[in-house]
Amino acid sequence: MGNLQTQALDVTLFQVYYAMAMGIYFAAVVIRTRSLWWAIFIHFIVFHFLYNTCYNKSMAYGIDFRKRVIAYKNSGHSKQETCKVFGISRNTLYLWEKQLETLGTLEISPRKRKPFKIPLDQLEAYVEAHPDAFLREIAEQFNCRPQSVWMALKKIGITLKKDNKLSRTRSRKG
Repeated sequence: MGNLQTQALDVTLFQVYYAMAMGIYFAAVVIRTRSLWWAIFIHFIVFHFLYNTCYNKSMAYGIDFRKRVIAYKNSGHSKQETCKVFGISRNTLYLWEKQLETLGTLEISPRKRKPFKIPLDQLEAYVEAHPDAFLREIAEQFNCRPQSVWMALKKIGITLKKDNKLSRTRSRKG
């Protein structure tokens, strides 16, 4: 039990060390540039870069962390206390408990993608038969959007743009 609290406190210590490092860096930039506005700008850029790469809360929590949270909660602590100790929202804890009940595991499930709508072999055959077709024409044939056709053609390796002679022959209004 003490081990779980120590591991939860490591996250808080990381936040403290991170804030101290950013403060020292900010002071160094102020001294070096002798401009508060420039220092604030640099601090803003560096802070957001480091925050988004090193400590982004939108990233999924690891399996070990999830197991520690559930074990801590099951050892007799309240949901509110568990969330406070580990720095997670109540909704996250509810979702993990529900996932454990329904699926029996805390594994992160892979996101489901829609199946690819355009059969690549049929698309390739159509493009070979109609090499001058525009994306919108191919999209009408396969009942999808031109962006979908473009992505499918990119997968196949066909990226040649068609010349639109009509747009080249028009004169500019001026």
